[in-house]
Amino acid sequence: WYGIGLLYEKFEAYEHAIPSLLAVLKMSPDFVQKNEVLYKLAVIFAKTYQLDYAITYFQTAMLSNCPSLQRKVEILTKIGICYQEKGDNAQALKSFEAALTHNEQNYKGQQHMGWTYFMMN
Repeated sequence: WYGIGLLYEKFEAYEHAIPSLLAVLKMSPDFVQKNEVLYKLAVIFAKTYQLDYAITYFQTAMLSNCPSLQRKVEILTKIGICYQEKGDNAQALKSFEAALTHNEQNYKGQQHMGWTYFMMN
């Protein structure tokens, strides 16, 4: 199911990718690449504007199997972007600030944080 889910995701057939990737988690809760499945689901939910699901899956991916620092920064930035799209600028700023504490050179996080401050004023 994992490979099928990735194939669907690659071809942007998200309505098929989501159930395939969820099936992986259901059939094998301790799947070796569980973190990647959670991350892919979060990205798909973000692309389809299901932002609450995206945030939940990004947060779960960050807690699962201790992703690399680079991935953690990327996830925190993406969570911030989801909050930004929801209009929750305070939560977005918290997420961008958390990302920047791990990597001050996170230019995407800096850019979005600046934009969030601009939108708040």
